[in-house]
Amino acid sequence: MLEEKTKDGVIISVVNNLAEQSIDVVLELTSEGFGLKPTETYQLTIEPKTTEQIVQLVAKSNVKYSYASSLSYKTTPVERVIEQRTSKTKTETVDKNKSGNPKATMSKNALPKNKVAKEDHTLKGKKGIVVYSKTGCGRCDYVTSYLKENNIPFQDLNISSDKEADQQMSKVLFASGFKGGSFTTPLITVDDKAHYNIKDLKSFVAKLK
Repeated sequence: MLEEKTKDGVIISVVNNLAEQSIDVVLELTSEGFGLKPTETYQLTIEPKTTEQIVQLVAKSNVKYSYASSLSYKTTPVERVIEQRTSKTKTETVDKNKSGNPKATMSKNALPKNKVAKEDHTLKGKKGIVVYSKTGCGRCDYVTSYLKENNIPFQDLNISSDKEADQQMSKVLFASGFKGGSFTTPLITVDDKAHYNIKDLKSFVAKLK
């Protein structure tokens, strides 16, 4: 399990370094200051040789936040479970002061800079597909690879390497009703609708044209 600290929260990811086994992950998360329930459970299957972001926590400005996580997983070859383990991380608490406190934005992620990222993203009347991707995000790589292989036009804005794309993604999130807390990348806008926390990613992208 990887924990990437951001200026206003944390990104929790899991790496599957196995070559022939997937990992079924269950993350039990307790937190405060992120606008979430006191306890949340996240379940995800991670394919071999893949890094997946499970959750990104974003705290509101000038608030005290804390979190603790417990990760359980099982490795699965073709048919049967061969290993089970449980790991826990320590609880961390951060008190944000008003001085120098950044605004709550979403994260960081990657591809060449795009002029669209410099413009305010207006969902109303927007046409086409835009993928807000993140470096090291297996789900993001899956979407962009699928679109490229199927010759489906899209724009890939990497929020890890492009701060303007990161800021634009924040605008899109909050414009679509996001209230703060956690979300799962990628964020995908299709015409004038924003999609994130997509559970069945394969089925979703299969419907894109």
